[in-house]
Amino acid sequence: MISDAVGGGLSIREHLAASSCQTPGRPLLVAKNAYLGRAIIFRPNCKKWQCPHCGQQRGRWCMVMAAYGHQELIEAGHGVSFATVTSNRHVRNLDAGIKRWRKNWPRLLRRIKREGGHTAYMQIPEQGKDGAYHVHILTTASISERWLKDNAVQCGFGYIADFEPVKHSGKAASYVSKYLTKHSHSLTWPKYFRRVNTSQNWPRPEPLPKNPHWDITIAGKNDTVKRIMSRLRGEKWHIDTFTT
Repeated sequence: MISDAVGGGLSIREHLAASSCQTPGRPLLVAKNAYLGRAIIFRPNCKKWQCPHCGQQRGRWCMVMAAYGHQELIEAGHGVSFATVTSNRHVRNLDAGIKRWRKNWPRLLRRIKREGGHTAYMQIPEQGKDGAYHVHILTTASISERWLKDNAVQCGFGYIADFEPVKHSGKAASYVSKYLTKHSHSLTWPKYFRRVNTSQNWPRPEPLPKNPHWDITIAGKNDTVKRIMSRLRGEKWHIDTFTT
């Protein structure tokens, strides 16, 4: 699904980089601007993390979310800290680590909310070189490193847990960038696995408004670029741009 119309109404994500996605199987889309008499034939980004282009674009968007969220939360009077929660030392398998995290995280989160008050968070998971799964977290929870260590262990996590304040938005973005790209070239995450998770109260930038002058449709399964161009020319459209 295209978030915004093409040409003058691109989303923040799409402004971060020009499209050079080459993932096969993407549909052909046709954008028409009746006011300008222009039509654009293009293929959308696949938006997959494993795509060299889209993965980089999504990573940049997550950096924007980290910096924006940090700034908004600080201005609202909340402190933001960076925490790391590791897996139990007996769990050194990615799938097992993810399964254990999904089971134990709700329990630890309830404790964090009781102890730390307002709790907005942004999570970036990582797999270490030894195969262990752990999660890095930006959060507003008012807890101490000692408290996190003790409660993480009691909830089934590892003995190592870090917690430090993050005073600048640029630092928040750099943490996200570091752990989204670290070892990412050598990892295969499970299908449908979410590389970044946020709480509902983590602030997000407002999307740019859609451009009402552009209408986007998906081409038919049997349509080719040549057929679409011929049809558009027959309808007197000026084909302004074509991207693959």
